[in-house]
Amino acid sequence: MLLGAIALIVFLLLRLVNLDLIPVFADEAIYIRWAQLIGSDWHNFFIPLSDGKTPLFMWLLAPLLKFGADPLLTGRLLSVAAGLGTVIGIYLLTKKLFDRQTAIWAAGLSVIQPFLVFYDRLSLVDSWLTALIVWSVYLSLNPSLWLGLFWAGALLTKPSAGLFIALSAVWPALKRKNWLVLVKAAFLAFGIFNFQRLSSAFHLIASRSGDYLQPPHFSLDSLWLFTTWLAAYFSWTGLIIFAAAFLWAIYRREKKILILSSLVLIPFLVTLFIGKIVYPRYLLPLIPFMTIIVAWGLRQIKRWGLVAIMFLALIWLIKDYHLVVLPQKANLPSAETVQYFESWSAGIMYRYFSPMS
Repeated sequence: MLLGAIALIVFLLLRLVNLDLIPVFADEAIYIRWAQLIGSDWHNFFIPLSDGKTPLFMWLLAPLLKFGADPLLTGRLLSVAAGLGTVIGIYLLTKKLFDRQTAIWAAGLSVIQPFLVFYDRLSLVDSWLTALIVWSVYLSLNPSLWLGLFWAGALLTKPSAGLFIALSAVWPALKRKNWLVLVKAAFLAFGIFNFQRLSSAFHLIASRSGDYLQPPHFSLDSLWLFTTWLAAYFSWTGLIIFAAAFLWAIYRREKKILILSSLVLIPFLVTLFIGKIVYPRYLLPLIPFMTIIVAWGLRQIKRWGLVAIMFLALIWLIKDYHLVVLPQKANLPSAETVQYFESWSAGIMYRYFSPMS
């Protein structure tokens, strides 16, 4: 109980302090405006589809804007809520797969993980996508129709969730008795997703997604770039621990870790091979599973693992301090610095938003 209270306090401090410090990002402004339009007239219910974007985040944000608070802060608080859901999901998933101690380590690391911290402080869809993916994997361990609802939520947040949905079906598919529930959950998920066909703009989801894809192509430069993106948030120390834990799992034939690793490596490679326009945030859903694997790996070396986790936590907390106090100096990947602080996509336009009744 005490550990949970401390974790919650640290979580809130890292997510809420200076929440308006980062200038409004262009996508934040667009999503907030769509939510305002949805809230003002329900005929605009599917307006995000006009740009090929799935609308769940805007649907959730629209009623919250009715309270009249700053729209930007409201949207960012919605992401904070998703971040809390991710931490809880990581704890439950890890506890179900391993043990309570490993779950505490994994959840504790996720509270301070800089990649999660940064995007939990922005009014973007990525935190919700990550939370829904984590919960989908957790629910897949004992599948029910709830799994279908979370799959639907993930798809309605971002179509790229489809790959994670397929991978999260591995656990129930391994047990023949779960096939029927799995099929029902899939039908429910895709049935809800196809509700968007009520809009004449439904076809734009596929065409817009196609703008970001290319024929399979491998590039060492891209591999190095993606790796440096992860290292910027996860640290080289974290990546080395992750790699060592993965290799140890292969040696020990730890099936649970190998399946979790597939949720990291397969999406990473798919993005690497077919991604045409890629930003660091597209790798955010990998982080919860990397964190769980790191926690499991450090648990294998017992006392030394505690020393290593404290060292990793210190590295991450230093990064968090910069993200919360002076994000421009946080040594972010150049792609992030340009988008959020330097180019036309960053600004202070949120001052011109006003809640619509």
